[in-house]
Amino acid sequence: MRELSVPAPKPSLFHRTTLETLQGWHTCSCRALVLVEQDNAKKFIVKYRGSPTNDIRRNITGLHFPKNRTVILDLLDSRLAQLAPADKAYKMHVGKLEMRQSIFCICPGGLTPSSQRMFVAIAANCIPVIVSDHLQLPFEDLIDYNAFTVRIRESRVNQIPEILERYTPRRLNRLQRNLKVYRTKLLFNQPYPQEDDAFSLILDTLLRKKNEHPELYINDTIK
Repeated sequence: MRELSVPAPKPSLFHRTTLETLQGWHTCSCRALVLVEQDNAKKFIVKYRGSPTNDIRRNITGLHFPKNRTVILDLLDSRLAQLAPADKAYKMHVGKLEMRQSIFCICPGGLTPSSQRMFVAIAANCIPVIVSDHLQLPFEDLIDYNAFTVRIRESRVNQIPEILERYTPRRLNRLQRNLKVYRTKLLFNQPYPQEDDAFSLILDTLLRKKNEHPELYINDTIK
C-alpha cells in the first residue's frame, strides 16, 4: 500500500461529494504537490483562479500587477461543474500545478469558515495570501501562521499588488523556509499518521483540552 499526504483539514462531509467525483485527486495532485520538491520552478508571482461567489473574489481577478510580473488571475468557467469527472479532475490538477509554480497563492474567503485552497497552496509550497477577515485556521494556538502566510484585510483587496511588491527576496526566502517547516504539521499522512503531522496535532489538542477540563471526561469519554 503506497503512502501519500493530503492537505488538511481532513475532507469533511461538505467536501466528500467533490472528492468522490474527482477520483484521482489524491494520486495526481498529492504526489505532484507534496512529494516533489521543485523550488526552482517558480515562474508566476501570483496565482488565483476561483469561482465568483463574492465581490472579493471578483475584485481579485481585476487587480493590476506590473507588466514585468507573470500572474494568473482568472475566474473559473461556469461550465466547469458540467464537465465529465475526468475532464474536471484534469483542469483542477492543472490548477494545482500552477500553484506549485507560483510564489504567492491568493486565498480569499468562500462559502465556509475554512479554505481548502489555503491548504492546497501550503502543500504546493506556495505562500498563502489570506484575504479574509473571518477565516478560521486550525491549531492557531500551536502554529504561527504569520511566519509563513500573508494576511490582508478584505478592505485592502485592491492594494494586494502594492503589498506583495514590497516583499524583498530576503523576506520571501524566510516565508518559504518557514512554510517548509510548518507544512508537515498541516498534512495528513495515509495510510498511517506520522510524527508531528496534522493527526498528531489533533491528538495533542484533545489531550490538552482533557487536561484543562478533566471534569468533562469520565473514563476517557466526554460527558
